[in-house]
Amino acid sequence: MRVVLNKKGMTLIEVLITVLIAAIIMGMIASIFGFFANFYTSESRQVNRQENMRILLLNLEKDIRMSDQSVNLTGPCYVIGLGVDATPTHEYCFDSANGVVTRNGNVLARGVSTFMLTTTDSTFIEVDIEMIPDGDRKQVKAEYTIYLRQAGN
Repeated sequence: MRVVLNKKGMTLIEVLITVLIAAIIMGMIASIFGFFANFYTSESRQVNRQENMRILLLNLEKDIRMSDQSVNLTGPCYVIGLGVDATPTHEYCFDSANGVVTRNGNVLARGVSTFMLTTTDSTFIEVDIEMIPDGDRKQVKAEYTIYLRQAGN
Protein backbone atom coordinates (compact mmCIF):
# COMPACT_ATOMS: atom_id res chain seq x y z
CA MET A 1 0.00 0.00 0.00
CA ARG A 2 1.31 3.31 -1.01
CA VAL A 3 0.39 6.48 0.85
CA VAL A 4 0.75 9.70 -1.01
CA LEU A 5 1.59 12.53 1.26
CA ASN A 6 0.96 15.77 -0.51
CA LYS A 7 2.89 18.28 1.47
CA LYS A 8 2.01 21.08 -0.89
CA GLY A 9 -0.26 23.75 0.54
CA MET A 10 -0.94 27.36 -0.19
CA THR A 11 2.04 29.60 -0.12
CA LEU A 12 2.10 32.90 1.70
CA ILE A 13 1.94 34.78 -1.62
CA GLU A 14 -1.22 32.91 -2.64
CA VAL A 15 -2.88 33.69 0.69
CA LEU A 16 -1.97 37.37 0.42
CA ILE A 17 -3.29 37.61 -3.14
CA THR A 18 -6.55 35.93 -2.07
CA VAL A 19 -6.93 38.34 0.86
CA LEU A 20 -6.15 41.30 -1.43
CA ILE A 21 -8.74 40.24 -4.01
CA ALA A 22 -11.35 39.69 -1.26
CA ALA A 23 -10.55 43.13 0.21
CA ILE A 24 -10.95 44.81 -3.20
CA ILE A 25 -14.32 43.11 -3.76
CA MET A 26 -15.54 44.03 -0.27
CA GLY A 27 -14.38 47.63 -0.80
CA MET A 28 -16.31 47.84 -4.07
CA ILE A 29 -19.44 46.47 -2.40
CA ALA A 30 -19.11 48.96 0.49
CA SER A 31 -18.59 51.82 -1.96
CA ILE A 32 -21.70 50.90 -3.95
CA PHE A 33 -23.73 50.54 -0.76
CA GLY A 34 -22.51 53.94 0.47
CA PHE A 35 -23.39 55.59 -2.84
CA PHE A 36 -26.95 54.26 -2.76
CA ALA A 37 -27.38 55.16 0.91
CA ASN A 38 -26.33 58.77 0.18
CA PHE A 39 -28.58 58.86 -2.89
CA TYR A 40 -31.55 57.60 -0.88
CA THR A 41 -30.96 60.16 1.89
CA SER A 42 -30.63 63.00 -0.62
CA GLU A 43 -33.76 62.02 -2.51
CA SER A 44 -35.73 61.59 0.72
CA ARG A 45 -34.84 65.14 1.75
CA GLN A 46 -35.84 66.42 -1.69
CA VAL A 47 -39.18 64.59 -1.57
CA ASN A 48 -39.88 65.94 1.95
CA ARG A 49 -39.21 69.48 0.78
CA GLN A 50 -41.50 69.03 -2.21
CA GLU A 51 -44.16 67.54 0.07
CA ASN A 52 -43.94 70.55 2.43
CA MET A 53 -44.39 72.89 -0.50
CA ARG A 54 -47.29 70.87 -1.88
CA ILE A 55 -49.08 70.86 1.49
CA LEU A 56 -48.61 74.62 1.72
CA LEU A 57 -50.05 75.15 -1.76
CA LEU A 58 -52.99 72.81 -1.17
CA ASN A 59 -53.93 74.49 2.12
CA LEU A 60 -53.64 77.93 0.59
CA GLU A 61 -55.77 77.02 -2.42
CA LYS A 62 -58.37 75.26 -0.23
CA ASP A 63 -58.63 78.27 2.07
CA ILE A 64 -59.06 80.64 -0.87
CA ARG A 65 -61.66 78.42 -2.55
CA MET A 66 -63.64 77.98 0.70
CA SER A 67 -63.55 81.69 1.54
CA ASP A 68 -65.43 84.57 0.01
CA GLN A 69 -62.26 84.93 -2.11
CA SER A 70 -61.25 88.27 -0.73
CA VAL A 71 -57.53 88.35 -0.06
CA ASN A 72 -55.58 91.11 1.68
CA LEU A 73 -52.10 91.07 0.16
CA THR A 74 -50.68 93.99 2.16
CA GLY A 75 -48.53 93.76 5.23
CA PRO A 76 -46.30 90.97 6.43
CA CYS A 77 -49.21 88.52 6.60
CA TYR A 78 -51.76 87.59 3.96
CA VAL A 79 -55.36 87.48 5.19
CA ILE A 80 -57.80 85.30 3.26
CA GLY A 81 -61.51 85.98 3.62
CA LEU A 82 -63.48 88.68 5.39
CA GLY A 83 -64.98 86.36 7.97
CA VAL A 84 -68.59 87.29 7.13
CA ASP A 85 -71.51 84.82 7.15
CA ALA A 86 -69.56 82.25 9.21
CA THR A 87 -66.81 82.15 6.58
CA PRO A 88 -63.52 81.63 8.41
CA THR A 89 -60.61 84.01 8.04
CA HIS A 90 -57.14 82.55 7.57
CA GLU A 91 -53.87 84.36 8.07
CA TYR A 92 -50.69 83.17 6.35
CA CYS A 93 -47.50 84.71 7.72
CA PHE A 94 -43.97 84.24 6.42
CA ASP A 95 -41.04 84.61 8.82
CA SER A 96 -38.12 85.08 6.42
CA ALA A 97 -35.54 85.03 9.24
CA ASN A 98 -36.47 81.45 10.18
CA GLY A 99 -37.88 80.31 6.82
CA VAL A 100 -41.23 79.38 8.36
CA VAL A 101 -44.74 79.83 6.94
CA THR A 102 -47.57 79.75 9.48
CA ARG A 103 -51.31 79.46 9.00
CA ASN A 104 -53.33 80.98 11.84
CA GLY A 105 -50.24 80.72 14.06
CA ASN A 106 -49.53 77.04 13.31
CA VAL A 107 -46.39 76.09 11.40
CA LEU A 108 -47.31 74.86 7.93
CA ALA A 109 -43.89 74.70 6.22
CA ARG A 110 -40.24 75.06 7.19
CA GLY A 111 -37.20 75.76 5.06
CA VAL A 112 -38.93 78.37 2.88
CA SER A 113 -36.86 81.17 1.36
CA THR A 114 -39.64 82.92 -0.61
CA PHE A 115 -43.39 83.02 -0.02
CA MET A 116 -45.24 85.65 -1.98
CA LEU A 117 -48.84 86.22 -3.08
CA THR A 118 -49.41 88.79 -5.82
CA THR A 119 -52.20 89.85 -8.13
CA THR A 120 -52.61 92.33 -10.95
CA ASP A 121 -56.40 92.26 -10.95
CA SER A 122 -59.20 90.52 -9.08
CA THR A 123 -59.37 87.42 -11.30
CA PHE A 124 -56.37 85.48 -10.03
CA ILE A 125 -53.67 85.26 -7.38
CA GLU A 126 -50.13 84.24 -8.23
CA VAL A 127 -48.27 82.24 -5.59
CA ASP A 128 -44.47 82.05 -5.61
CA ILE A 129 -42.80 79.63 -3.21
CA GLU A 130 -39.13 78.76 -3.08
CA MET A 131 -37.49 76.42 -0.61
CA ILE A 132 -34.01 76.94 0.87
CA PRO A 133 -31.50 74.89 -1.19
CA ASP A 134 -30.32 71.72 0.52
CA GLY A 135 -26.73 70.56 0.96
CA ASP A 136 -26.65 69.32 -2.64
CA ARG A 137 -27.82 72.77 -3.81
CA LYS A 138 -31.04 71.31 -5.14
CA GLN A 139 -33.68 73.99 -5.43
CA VAL A 140 -37.43 73.46 -5.12
CA LYS A 141 -39.67 76.23 -6.34
CA ALA A 142 -43.24 76.62 -7.49
CA GLU A 143 -45.16 79.27 -9.34
CA TYR A 144 -48.87 78.67 -9.08
CA THR A 145 -51.92 80.60 -10.23
CA ILE A 146 -55.23 80.41 -8.37
CA TYR A 147 -58.14 81.74 -10.41
CA LEU A 148 -60.91 83.41 -8.44
CA ARG A 149 -64.66 83.29 -8.99
CA GLN A 150 -66.10 86.31 -10.66
CA ALA A 151 -68.90 88.27 -9.00
CA GLY A 152 -72.30 86.97 -10.12
CA ASN A 153 -70.95 83.57 -11.25
